[in-house]
Amino acid sequence: FGTFNFTRQFTQRNSSGNAGSTSNTGGDINSGNAIASLLLGYPSTGSYGNQVAYALQQIYQAYFVQDDWRINSKLTVNLGLRWDYEAPLTERFNRQNAGFCTTCVNPLQASVSGLVLLGGLTFVNGSNRTPFAKDLNNFQPRVGLAYQLSSNTVLRGGLGLIYFNTLESPIGQGFSASTNYVATTDNTHPSTSLANPFPLGVNLPTGSTLGLATQLGANLSFPDPNHVQPKMIQYSASVQTQLPANTLLQVAYVGNKVSQLELNKNINALPAQYLNQGAAGVTFLQGTIPNPLAGLIRTNGNLNGTTIQRQFFLLPFPEFGIVSDNYASTGSALYNSLQTSVTKRLSHGISVIGNFTWSKIMDTTLYLNAQDSLSQPFRFQDPNPNLVGNLVAIYQLPALSNKPAYERLAIGGWQLNSVLRAQNGGLVANPGGSGNAASNVNGLSNPNLGNATYGRFFNTCYLNAAGAPVLTTPTAPGCDNVNSTPAFQQRLAFTSNTTGPYMNYVRQRVHPLMDLSLFKKFTIKDRTSLEIRGEFFNVLNTPNFGGPGTNPGSSNYGVVTLTQANDPRLTQLTARINF
Repeated sequence: FGTFNFTRQFTQRNSSGNAGSTSNTGGDINSGNAIASLLLGYPSTGSYGNQVAYALQQIYQAYFVQDDWRINSKLTVNLGLRWDYEAPLTERFNRQNAGFCTTCVNPLQASVSGLVLLGGLTFVNGSNRTPFAKDLNNFQPRVGLAYQLSSNTVLRGGLGLIYFNTLESPIGQGFSASTNYVATTDNTHPSTSLANPFPLGVNLPTGSTLGLATQLGANLSFPDPNHVQPKMIQYSASVQTQLPANTLLQVAYVGNKVSQLELNKNINALPAQYLNQGAAGVTFLQGTIPNPLAGLIRTNGNLNGTTIQRQFFLLPFPEFGIVSDNYASTGSALYNSLQTSVTKRLSHGISVIGNFTWSKIMDTTLYLNAQDSLSQPFRFQDPNPNLVGNLVAIYQLPALSNKPAYERLAIGGWQLNSVLRAQNGGLVANPGGSGNAASNVNGLSNPNLGNATYGRFFNTCYLNAAGAPVLTTPTAPGCDNVNSTPAFQQRLAFTSNTTGPYMNYVRQRVHPLMDLSLFKKFTIKDRTSLEIRGEFFNVLNTPNFGGPGTNPGSSNYGVVTLTQANDPRLTQLTARINF
């Protein structure tokens, strides 16, 4: 029957005023009531969805062989080979899209002159049932070795190729449809009611019958026909040595390279030649012209009006909205790390493990501008390493077998575990909103938390699109004076973004956190025991407050608010019988 939302719009004194929420408390006695609107049958918004129920099938197979060879008393080699096959999704009735034809003439062209209309969705069929080709070459060799360099030292290394299983969701545009409820045509009186919410009927799925004319005027998505499975090459080399005092040291290099990652991108973007033309360019692109599609695009009021902004007819496919190329195998990432660990094995009831990781990541997983080439996403590299350290201590009390029963039960056999975690925080995102170009970004050495006198986390001074400094106000940080050094400048509309997603040298502050656990097993019978465990997370109740706001003009711009981002101290007590 549909989904409908009720507000006080049609029961308030002024139905063209703010309908507000569904709350019925407070306000003027003439302010209306959402429940009254429901009883009268007058929704404010609603829709009816006719969604496809897919009958999908996907086949996955994997075959592998591996073995260890002890070459001699010092060298052991591990070799393996694996082959994976993840078949593309098929649908019993072939209700899927196969792609988007960028060079095909759209059927709407026959009704329009003076405008080139290309593009349209394509569909799978009985002879070609998959949205992209089968990927049959996913062979994955693996090799590993261990070599005893001396009686106390071992060298290890490994290399392997791995393909990911991605399980893409089906895309079947044209096989579902929705109908919006029209609440009013004059913004005052209800145009219909629940008695007959869709007097013109509901939109039915067209399937593939419209061909290239499917989804005219609407946003659409399609599966990239060149999609292949993502893959990762993993490699490592380490040395492990036995030190005095029953201590083990390991130093390792670990890395991986990922390629063919899935990315989505809108290919219906304004061509780059119209960008960066200053205020005159903005005026040109936002100027209105007669609309040759008027009356032809009934699913999109913007494209169906008598006039339209010029920018919409300069798009590659002006008869559509967003055209999203999904599952394009164009992303990549590179990870390199130095990993060290020291283990003090159990002696005198104490065992200690410490590890530290220094790592850097370079990823190519986003597009700075819609005009960027599909095959060339933006490459981001963190200029500083990620640092993570863990210290684990275990203390086990002796069983006190020779002591009286009350001592054994009360004190003996308890084990205390503690974990201390420390790391540097993640990078802070560049300011959002209109998009800003970074130039003189710097983190402040000792920022105040909260909003007292704008204790800022980074340089918040920025210029507006005209190049003038935006000064700090009682409601929002900015430049302290006209001579302050700006860190950002707002971009005009239709101006390219040239900076990455993060401030390269500004990181969130993360304080070390500690967890504890205390437990013991009590033997009841030979095969039955009682285990009592207490676990204490963030035992010191250390708060981390997350990152600063990054929206220029807001009150928390550059400010870390006193909102705890991590969990407070949590305690969990458990008693369990094992049998």
